[in-house]
Amino acid sequence: MIPAAYAPVARIEKIGLAVGLVLAAALMWPIRHYLTDDTFIHLQYAKHLAQGQGLVFNVGERVYGCTSPLWVTLLADCMAIGLDGLTVARVLGAAAALASVVTFLRLMRRTVRTPELRAFATVAWAGHAWMLRWSMSGMETPLAVVLVLGGFVAYTEGQQWGSRPVRTGALWALAALTRPEAVFLLALWALYLLVDADSRNGVRRLVFGMLPPVLIYGSWLAFSKLYFGTFWPETLSANEGAPRRKDVVHRAGDVVGDAEHARVREVDVHLCCEYP
Repeated sequence: MIPAAYAPVARIEKIGLAVGLVLAAALMWPIRHYLTDDTFIHLQYAKHLAQGQGLVFNVGERVYGCTSPLWVTLLADCMAIGLDGLTVARVLGAAAALASVVTFLRLMRRTVRTPELRAFATVAWAGHAWMLRWSMSGMETPLAVVLVLGGFVAYTEGQQWGSRPVRTGALWALAALTRPEAVFLLALWALYLLVDADSRNGVRRLVFGMLPPVLIYGSWLAFSKLYFGTFWPETLSANEGAPRRKDVVHRAGDVVGDAEHARVREVDVHLCCEYP
């Protein structure tokens, strides 16, 4: 543990955090209209869930094509009370991106001794191009990032790293419900707990550290198996239908001309997903 983790925040750190937040917000604004196909896939699932049609892309077809159940559920909750799904997705993404700057500084205070270096690292993180690209795209990436960072903050809390197993496991389990790649982080967490279980305290960390992932992520796996008939998203098999989709867009581009090809692609996404 770095002693400065519980010391008052230095003036240079406050400045670094303020600069980082302003920098992130300023860099997010010019790309606030950026969208991807997957944004509308999430919105389609969220729309049907909010309408009581179930977690489906097409009504009546239980296909596990939603790789971020936590994100879709958050959007569906907001859409159920009358909010616009795309606006909510963008606002939540921007808020999560800004929260990641704050969380990153907290992690630096637990792992880096020099206040100036912590402040510089926070500003550098705030200007991370890929994080900013997804910040207002309506995608789940910023939420996954802040959950992963939060898990590392929890892991580095206390007199000994790993002494907050419940919080660490819970945050990383939620991250796995947000981005499927975070499952590998859960696997590493489980391996660490198993290796560390060579004492009474280690066994205690193993039990309490694995309980949240089992309850949170394990419950989702059980639901997905019962509801979709599979544990894993059918992303790979979905690619089999992609060529036909591309052919349709390509033919449309031939009709309207190359100048309008990109616009046809955007319209195609909206029509396919029936949103808004």
